Amino acid sequence: DIKRMIVDEDFDQISTLPVYGGSCQGEPMIERTWPTGLTADLFSTDCNNPITTTSTSSTTGSTTTTRSQTTTRAPPSTTTTRETSTASTTGQTTTTTQSPPRTTTGITTTSSSTTEAPPEEEDLRVIACGSGERRLRCPEDVDVADASDVHGVRCCRDCANDGPCSDIWRRKCGKFDDEVFGTSYVGTLEECAHEATFYEALELCEEMEGGRLCTADEVIQGCTKGTGCGLNSEMVWTCMYLDGDCESDMECCSGFCNGGACDEE
Repeated sequence: DIKRMIVDEDFDQISTLPVYGGSCQGEPMIERTWPTGLTADLFSTDCNNPITTTSTSSTTGSTTTTRSQTTTRAPPSTTTTRETSTASTTGQTTTTTQSPPRTTTGITTTSSSTTEAPPEEEDLRVIACGSGERRLRCPEDVDVADASDVHGVRCCRDCANDGPCSDIWRRKCGKFDDEVFGTSYVGTLEECAHEATFYEALELCEEMEGGRLCTADEVIQGCTKGTGCGLNSEMVWTCMYLDGDCESDMECCSGFCNGGACDEE
């Protein structure tokens, strides 16, 4: 027959159970009634080893019986705080870790200056009006222009000493120099040239047999006037041939005036 029953419950908490002598019989049990109508007696089941003091506490609804009351304390919690500079103690040895000293970096600012290349020297040459000065048909009889500009081209040569000349060569300045002939039909193709740079004009005249660019004096004296291509009203390129008299570099075909005479480069 079942005469006693032990029931575990989560919310049950009995602080004192009956104390017995040498057996499981004798003193009254503690009666416990639940809302379900169930009634039971609570008691200690350690009959072979009777207890003198019983203290039971349960947070999970179970009943625990111990011979003696023992209290176990949890070790104190340890909180470690780490900083940039910390001190750790182990036994009698103390180790101190310090953050490295601050390093100051100096920034040197160097100002950069851009050196501009010197301007290129101008390559200036002399131009003259194709009509000559007697019947001037240009704003000026003589002027200066950069060698990269474009102007008309007329050529000269010595037909008396260099051999006979073709019909395109005309004598126009007999009173100034009867050996000089001029033409406006230039180059190997013997064509008109209204727009040419100085060096293009120089090459066109040198392509012709005995040909060269006329000097400024020859053009001014009319040695090329009326030779065709309508260049009487235009400025044409001029230069002094090698060993000719000069006062400045711009007068020479080579661009070098040395000691009053046009010299090679």
